[in-house]
Amino acid sequence: LAARSDVGFAWSPTVGYLQLTIMARDSAFADVRVRRALNHAIDPRRLAEAVAADNGIRAVGAIPPGMPGHDPEREPYAFDPALARRLLQEAGYPSDRALRLAMPMRNQNVYPTEVGALIRDSFEAIGLDVELIRTEEYLTALSERKADLLLSAWLPDYGDPDAFLYPLFHSAAAGAAGNDGEFRDPEVDRLIDASRREFDPARRALLLRAADERVYQQAPGVFLWFIRQSVAYSFRLGGWKSSSFNPRFTNLYLAPVGRR
Repeated sequence: LAARSDVGFAWSPTVGYLQLTIMARDSAFADVRVRRALNHAIDPRRLAEAVAADNGIRAVGAIPPGMPGHDPEREPYAFDPALARRLLQEAGYPSDRALRLAMPMRNQNVYPTEVGALIRDSFEAIGLDVELIRTEEYLTALSERKADLLLSAWLPDYGDPDAFLYPLFHSAAAGAAGNDGEFRDPEVDRLIDASRREFDPARRALLLRAADERVYQQAPGVFLWFIRQSVAYSFRLGGWKSSSFNPRFTNLYLAPVGRR
């Protein structure tokens, strides 16, 4: 569609976020070096190319590009299996402990089931014993302590950084409210709370960026990519413009372009 001259084509703004959520409350993942090792073990770019085509944008934090608080200069976790193995060894991660990875069954997710095998292979390459769990109840696998990691997609309810930071990483949202890995960090809470009380846009953006930086450094999950959608439209539509948040045609502004 993008190559055709008879239709309009555009990529939507970010509509969701994909990560591997880590059960942070488990003592095996209490050391931040273990959580960072899992980030260094995955190559999100190659993974996205294999399963998400062009609709994935590499996540370097939890705030999408184009939103206040996003840091375009932040360096992503490098794909470095050797560093990942060293961090696991330094943190004393038990080599005989199985890493339980929960994945959806076929047709339960927008990505093919093969993504689970690709992630498993990446973790096994750094010496981990991975148990791949496919279950219809995968969304509750963390809360029921049946898994250590969960492939989770987050679709926010409103187009603001708070819709990513608060439900996914604030301790008040730990559990079923969105923070499935029950990540808790007092500094993250403080920065998010401060951003919610700040009315000045510039100061709020600084607080959001600081909160996102803290989240990224604490690595409560493996940061994968933001999700966007492709939009094709007829040139017969006059006056149409894409929404800054919702790419679907829930609202159309039409103008007459003459009779055919």
